[in-house]
Amino acid sequence: ITFIVLCVALFVWLISVGANALTDNVQTYIRGGEEFINWANSYLQAVLPEDMNRDMNQKAQSELKERLPEVASSLLTMLEGIGFELLLFLLYLLFWTMEPLPVNKKVSQLFRTYLLQKSLVCLIFAICMSGLLLSLSCPLWHILFLVCFFLNYIPEVGPIVCFFILLPLILLDGNVTLK
Repeated sequence: ITFIVLCVALFVWLISVGANALTDNVQTYIRGGEEFINWANSYLQAVLPEDMNRDMNQKAQSELKERLPEVASSLLTMLEGIGFELLLFLLYLLFWTMEPLPVNKKVSQLFRTYLLQKSLVCLIFAICMSGLLLSLSCPLWHILFLVCFFLNYIPEVGPIVCFFILLPLILLDGNVTLK
């Protein structure tokens, strides 16, 4: 029971710290997005006419400044709903591994072993990805720990989806320059 309470407390802490980090770092990601747009603009100058390039740059900058705070707030709203569902999933998983449903003993032991080993692998994967994000000074590593942990439960596709979520967050981080 203590283990379950500690897991739930860790889950709630990571969600709250991650949500605060997301709201605190919106301006950092706007700055990183502007830097990325300027970097792309420098390459497009050789291909596109100057007036078209300038117009695209202005539209991209204005959309970034307008949409990113909206995306962050809608992401937080979505995380509240998903967070409760994930909490219930985690509780179900932990209770089921502690006291399995009445089925054949071999089947029960097989499921229990699989879930414990899969959870351990997901935890190791999430720790490695969060360590990578922490070493890159990504301020959203708290919430991405949970994202990586839960997405890794999806066989084959989960780690790939996790990569595609992490990549823009690393590239658009305003604390690290592209050069």
